[in-house]
Amino acid sequence: GVAQLLVRTPFRDDGFAFHFSHPSARISQMSPDYADPTPVLARLIRACYRSGLAVDFTTPNRLERLDGKKVVFLPSVTVLSAREAEAFRAFAAHGGILVADTEPGLLDEWMRRRETPPLKGLWRPFGRDVRDEEIAGILKASGIANPESIRGLPPEETVFRVRELSGMRVLGFKTESRCLGTDVEIALGKKGFVYELVNGKSYGAVDTLTLTVGLGTPLAFVQLPEETGGGEVKAEGARITVRGKGTVDSVVRVRVFDPSGRETAHYAKNLVLKAGDAATYEIPF
Repeated sequence: GVAQLLVRTPFRDDGFAFHFSHPSARISQMSPDYADPTPVLARLIRACYRSGLAVDFTTPNRLERLDGKKVVFLPSVTVLSAREAEAFRAFAAHGGILVADTEPGLLDEWMRRRETPPLKGLWRPFGRDVRDEEIAGILKASGIANPESIRGLPPEETVFRVRELSGMRVLGFKTESRCLGTDVEIALGKKGFVYELVNGKSYGAVDTLTLTVGLGTPLAFVQLPEETGGGEVKAEGARITVRGKGTVDSVVRVRVFDPSGRETAHYAKNLVLKAGDAATYEIPF
């Protein structure tokens, strides 16, 4: 069902990450001389949730996630180990952009103050009260821009998320009840065949969705590069064979009805169709 689709469809890699330093958070609790990274990190994360950009992290133990990134934010990273500093210097030497709100690495991994910060001159500044527009500007300057956007809802009360896998995009949004009756426009960035995720309603090949938020408004959609549906269904006794259409993987819901036309929900089943292949289901009666 929908839950499996979301579990199996990852957030895409938008080319940037936030570095979270547990030692920096700890030292900020021990001494007022050092900034707490938590408030700044929360602003960065919320900005991504409002815009649909993916949230990705590096940590002292996950520096391999620097591979393929263009920009890394260092929110109040007071503590840097020698290994982290070396990784970030290499990242900058290969064209990566480091941005920070305070001088990174004032302390080493043993909480000892360094004479010279290891990343001095290698980073660009951003403010601790960073706003969405500043974050978008930093990313845009490095060639990172979200092709999707949502307009019409108050940003501070909106969550907009995008997942992507093999040309398929899953888009969803959430807002507050006071926004009922509000007209919303979702710009998809490119044309594709759009369907409501729950009931399968088709919007055709579009690059923009216009909705009015209501109690029954769909909050999640899937966009495919080609039209789906219309596959071949063959029944032989209790055996149902379904063959998909096109080159896109899909999920088909088999629903069973008794002679009076009443649905027997306990016999329903989802079949995964791999790029036009067939799947079978033998109804157990």
